[in-house]
Amino acid sequence: MKASLIIICIEKIKVTEGFLFIPCLHFFSQVLELVRSRRSKRSFKQTPVERDVIEKVLEAARFAPSGHNEQTTEFIIIQDKKTLNEISSLTAEGIGKLAGYTKNPIGRYMMRRVMGRRGAAYVTELAPEIEGLVSLHKSGTDWILRETPVLLLFCADSAGGTSASINANLALQNAALAAEAYGLGCFYVYFVVVASERVDSIAKLVSLPETHAIYGALAMGYPRLTYKKWPERNPAKVTWVGTDQL
Repeated sequence: MKASLIIICIEKIKVTEGFLFIPCLHFFSQVLELVRSRRSKRSFKQTPVERDVIEKVLEAARFAPSGHNEQTTEFIIIQDKKTLNEISSLTAEGIGKLAGYTKNPIGRYMMRRVMGRRGAAYVTELAPEIEGLVSLHKSGTDWILRETPVLLLFCADSAGGTSASINANLALQNAALAAEAYGLGCFYVYFVVVASERVDSIAKLVSLPETHAIYGALAMGYPRLTYKKWPERNPAKVTWVGTDQL
């Protein structure tokens, strides 16, 4: 069953030269509740997600902010089961190679050269989890895409570098919130992005231009489970600079 969308009460609206201005929005608490209640859902019904629903999620995604308003993010939608399975296999292969670098001195040296010491240490810490995912995949259990009905890839011309990556992930966050509001479940598929950074096999599979890169991946579908409470988060670490707080 689809969840109700947020209803925002608008005190006053005026339109000037084709632009819509909303000077006052109420119900901040409803927006905050949506943000708080969004959580990763990794178990999906095999019910197909309707095209018009996906398009609504993409409509929210395309209105995300972007650096210099360049709107660099492009979207690839995969629903074909065979292609999804191939992406999962290619991801397992890619991250398996990455974990393998942690097993020998030359691999660790190259990781430090490319990622820096802290980046290499982080991958080394993740290696057991990666190896576990790869092992499960080889045994026939897909814990990478979790049999998702839909995979959204957030891509852009790699000439944009860090800016393109940030823009893509801002769009992904909008999509995740829209999916939550529409009664869908989703989760960020981090390892698809990691694998895509190191091998081009996934990009080739989805016919991504050579000039482009995959910067975000979101698995989405109708969730098998629902939750009555939103998950708590750690308190925000805040530093106030140049202000006197009462």
